[in-house]
Amino acid sequence: MITRAQHYMHGHDRRLNFTEIAPLLSQPVVEAALAIPSWMACEGGVDRSAARRAFAPKLPSNIIRRRMKGGPDAFAMEILRSNYDLVRNRLLGGQLAANGIINKPELEVALAKDRMTHGTNYVRLLLLLDTESWIEAWQSSADQHNISARESVAS
Repeated sequence: MITRAQHYMHGHDRRLNFTEIAPLLSQPVVEAALAIPSWMACEGGVDRSAARRAFAPKLPSNIIRRRMKGGPDAFAMEILRSNYDLVRNRLLGGQLAANGIINKPELEVALAKDRMTHGTNYVRLLLLLDTESWIEAWQSSADQHNISARESVAS
């Protein structure tokens, strides 16, 4: 929160002439937020638990229980789930596994259907998929270069 406030205070062009109003950065609100102990903010492993308790009487239970917003995380997890076989085959049969760069038994555990999208596993899996795609693009480029070189030598 403090870094966001600093960005707010110093993160715009001062030549722009407009009045800034930020009621959520007023002293009483900031002091109240900073008075909440860090352990209480994620009590029971639930992010924003103090805020959830405070607003529970006023909001629908599905909003209070929500763990994700409608951002890219849920979308990324759905992509992994709906392409499970493709993801599994690409990672376990890819260059990273074939060259011993990743621990295949640990990857198999992370790829279990019930664990794939838990915690930050999905982020790691997406990074591995990105790396496999990068390797494939470079190999394809190198192969194309070699074919062109052979054709020019042959002619």
